[in-house]
Amino acid sequence: MINPSASKSPDRRRAIRGAFERLALIASTSALVAGSATPVTAADDDFDPERRWTPAMALQVDVMGTTGKAVTTGTTIVGPRVANAGQRFLDFNGDQVLNPSRSREQITAFTVGGDFELMSPRVASAEYAPRFFLNVNVAAAIGPEVGLARDGNPGRLGIPLGVTDSSTAILGETAVTGRGTKTTVQYQGPQVHAGFGAAFLVDIEGHRFRLKPSVVYSRLPFDVYGVLRRAVRLNTNVGSARTYDNTYRSIEISGKQREIYHGAGAAFEVEYEAGDHLGPFAWSIYIKGQGTRIFGDLETNLSAANPEYPEEQATWTYKHDRWFYRLGTGVRVRFDGTPSRRRR
Repeated sequence: MINPSASKSPDRRRAIRGAFERLALIASTSALVAGSATPVTAADDDFDPERRWTPAMALQVDVMGTTGKAVTTGTTIVGPRVANAGQRFLDFNGDQVLNPSRSREQITAFTVGGDFELMSPRVASAEYAPRFFLNVNVAAAIGPEVGLARDGNPGRLGIPLGVTDSSTAILGETAVTGRGTKTTVQYQGPQVHAGFGAAFLVDIEGHRFRLKPSVVYSRLPFDVYGVLRRAVRLNTNVGSARTYDNTYRSIEISGKQREIYHGAGAAFEVEYEAGDHLGPFAWSIYIKGQGTRIFGDLETNLSAANPEYPEEQATWTYKHDRWFYRLGTGVRVRFDGTPSRRRR
């Protein structure tokens, strides 16, 4: 007699074995997926730019300004001069080589240059922990010469246009064109500004900013010029008998000196990261302000003598202000090694 339960046992065992095989397949597949996801996440974390040394380059444009004052003085005239010289003939009053003058002016310049930066990894695991950075800015100065303690318009000396041979009026020393004196100053390049500071990352409504206070050393080349153009009347020639060469003698002297100013101060930069990448490169824009105190002696004294009569001399004294200020903006390209366009 056949036992019905015995005939069903092989089928039940095969069903149970199949269920275990399906569970094993699901478990092994899940483990494989989990195992393959872990290396991807780790590799992705390796490219976190906040945990890497990050070099960057930028093109930066600045405007810088300060003030300076100048005083111009001269000795007495020792060479020949007409006896009746005086203001009634529009001659210089007195027997000085020049009329003393002084003024204070705003000294400004534009600079264009490259900014090179190296930023450290974030110093702690906290999201808002700072990163440290070093940066060096090398720039050329672009700006006009600034004239101080100015009297007249020094240039080529001559008789004014419009004075004809029929003129019988005495042409005094102050009426001669091209006469005058001034002190001229101008920033030069290359200027060097080197800074060390901390960068704090701030996210505001999905926009990423870096706030970057720093201390800065600055090296500033600066040129100081002095020039004097003066006609000394020798006689009372008028009309056709009057030419510049037979009526006047010239005092034409000048001096020049280059100063290298050194200073230290503080800077603050606000940088906005666009979030876009081109391969491993990211770009940002920034604005930066700086105030610097200059060290050392800031007074420049220039003196020059008339080669024909060396006792006739002019002196130009310029004093630079102790502080200068700088405001700039730039576009920075940073190599952060991130292969994707996704923000961190």
